[in-house]
Amino acid sequence: MREIEKKLMFMFDVDGVLVETPHEESWKDAAVSWKIIPSSYDFSEFYAANVAGEPGLLGAHNILEKLMGREGERGYFREHRIYKNRDKMMLARKFRETKQDIFDTYIEKGKFKVIDEISRFVFELYDRNIPRAVVSSSENAAKILSRIDAKALADRIGHDGITSIGKYSDLFNTHALGMLSHWNNPKTQKRDHYAMARGMLMNSVGWKPEDGVPVTVVFEDAPKGIKAVKPLGFYTIGVTLDSGSGKPVEFQRQQMKAGANLLLTNQTLKTWTYDELIKDLERIYKRN
Repeated sequence: MREIEKKLMFMFDVDGVLVETPHEESWKDAAVSWKIIPSSYDFSEFYAANVAGEPGLLGAHNILEKLMGREGERGYFREHRIYKNRDKMMLARKFRETKQDIFDTYIEKGKFKVIDEISRFVFELYDRNIPRAVVSSSENAAKILSRIDAKALADRIGHDGITSIGKYSDLFNTHALGMLSHWNNPKTQKRDHYAMARGMLMNSVGWKPEDGVPVTVVFEDAPKGIKAVKPLGFYTIGVTLDSGSGKPVEFQRQQMKAGANLLLTNQTLKTWTYDELIKDLERIYKRN
């Protein structure tokens, strides 16, 4: 075992890292149903900048405040002359409920996909007993992970030795799923949520002061999430799902600008090994 492995802790975002979920599609469908945007509207750029990685209520507020999908519109709140914060938040809750109903329908239909390339590393970390946490601002993350059978997943990706683990979520030492569940404050920053998650992880594995400061590595897709954890001194691996559309290149530029230490797509992850991960992290750690 390399020296750095004794200091490592890993944290994984859920949507876009562990699982490909219909969050973006659900938010767009909700906006179409409220006649905020037409169905032909390209929602992806707005979603990445204003909704991805945010608690659901704040994402709903941002859509109603900022999204202008039709020529001449000024945002839903201003178009409907809604100016008081109390009224805005009440409407944002209703809008989030619309999105949640759509999202729940998708999930019940099994419309989500486990990202096998990342799962290989999760299983490897589990086997090596390296501390690992799953972190998400979404209140839906726990529901999704509880529907994934770990043994079936291990069999599918060819990983041996998993017999006593039931659900995917059981592969992690600790969970920090749902920002509102932990903070009860829609204005909580993602940085604070990650800081709390590391504290929870340290407690769960019995990390002692004499063990020193852990080297914390975060797998994140959202540039905002990457940027949020940089002040904490965490190392970040920017994950991009390569659909062949050409968008990953621009998305990786955003991740790099946000401060990601490594950039990976699910395509490059197919051949990337655990030993390469440790070598890359060791190189980055020594450089910093």
